[in-house]
Amino acid sequence: MKRVANTDKQGVFLATNVAYYPSIGGTERILQMVAESVAADFERVIVFSQGGGEKPYFINGVEVRRYSKWGLRLFSMCIRPRIYFPNVVHSRSAQENLAFVARFSRRTIVNMVGGYASGFPVQKRIQILKSVQRNADVAVHVDALSTEFLIDKCLAPAIEYRIIPQGLDFDELSQAVTRPPLRAAPYFVHAHNLWHWKRPELFIEGIVAKHPTCRFLMIGSKQAGDRIEQVAALAKHYSNVELLLGHKRPDFLTMLAHAEGVISTSAVEGAQPNIMLECGFMGVPYLTLCPGQNYAHYPHVEVYSSVSQLSARLSELGPFARRAKKEALGRAMRHFRQDRYSWQNVLGQFREMFHLTPRT
Repeated sequence: MKRVANTDKQGVFLATNVAYYPSIGGTERILQMVAESVAADFERVIVFSQGGGEKPYFINGVEVRRYSKWGLRLFSMCIRPRIYFPNVVHSRSAQENLAFVARFSRRTIVNMVGGYASGFPVQKRIQILKSVQRNADVAVHVDALSTEFLIDKCLAPAIEYRIIPQGLDFDELSQAVTRPPLRAAPYFVHAHNLWHWKRPELFIEGIVAKHPTCRFLMIGSKQAGDRIEQVAALAKHYSNVELLLGHKRPDFLTMLAHAEGVISTSAVEGAQPNIMLECGFMGVPYLTLCPGQNYAHYPHVEVYSSVSQLSARLSELGPFARRAKKEALGRAMRHFRQDRYSWQNVLGQFREMFHLTPRT
C-alpha cells in the first residue's frame, strides 16, 4: 500500500518501542538516534514507551510518554501523525496497534528489529508479515544476509523492504577504546538488560558457575528487565561475577572495550544487535547462543547451539580470548569501520524514507 507523502516540514513523528533512553538496550539506541535526528523537522517527536514516566518528559527535543493501548490510539486519532514508526511488531498488541494507528498516519515505516527465534512458528511469522503488508509503506531490515530478512523475503516478497544497518558512533567508540580501564583485566561481559528471554540465569549457572577462575561482569539497565531481582539474588552466590546496573553509556562502553569477550545467552536477538556491532568496531570477541540469527559472516562472532559448547570454547580460549582471535578481530574492526555503519550515513537513509531533505 502507498500513501501520499507530506512534503512540508510540520506535523508529528510518532514512534513506539518497549523502552527508551536512558535505558541502554539496542532498540532503545537506534530509536533514540532516529528520533533526535528528526526533532528539528517536526512540530513534535513523540515516543510511546512502556518505560515512560507517570507524566510526559522531554529528552533532546523528544517527548516520551508512558505507553497504554488506548492512550496511543486516542492520540493517533486526534493528532494524525505524519510518520508512524513502530520499532517492533512481534506481539499481538503491537500488530493491532499497527493496524489501528496506520489508518491515521500519512506514512508508516516498520523497523523489523525485534529479533527472531529459531523455534518461532512460521504461521505466526506469516501473520506478522500480513499485518505489515496491509498497513505499512516500508519494512526496514538491517542485514540482507540475516536469517530474519531471508525468511521474510521468502514468505512475503511483495513488501517493500529497505536494508539499513544499525549505526555506530565512531568517535564515541574510539574514545572508549583509549579510555583507561574501569575494572581490572581480564574479564568477560554479559551485556543484556535482564529480561527473561535474555536468559541471564543461564549465563550465571551455565557459564559463571563452570568457570570459577574467570571474572565476569553483567551490565544492564536497572529499570528495563523482568528478572532484575532474581538475577541479583542468584549472583550473590558467586564471587567471580559482578552485577553492574544503571551505568552511564561512556562507562558501559569503556568496560566493553577492555573486555576479553562478550557472552550472549539470549534466546532472541535482532540481526544486528548494537552490542555485536560495537564489539566488532572495538575488536572484542562475541560468543553467542542465539539460535535464530545468522551471524556467521561477521569475523568476531562465534555461534553455539548449547551452553555446554560455549562453555567448552571458553575453556579453550582461556582468559585472554582477544590474543587467540587477533586475526579475526582485525578483520571485524576493518569491516565495522566502513562508512556505511556511521550514524551520518544511516540517519541519512532514514531521512530519505521519511521524505525529509538531506542534511548538509
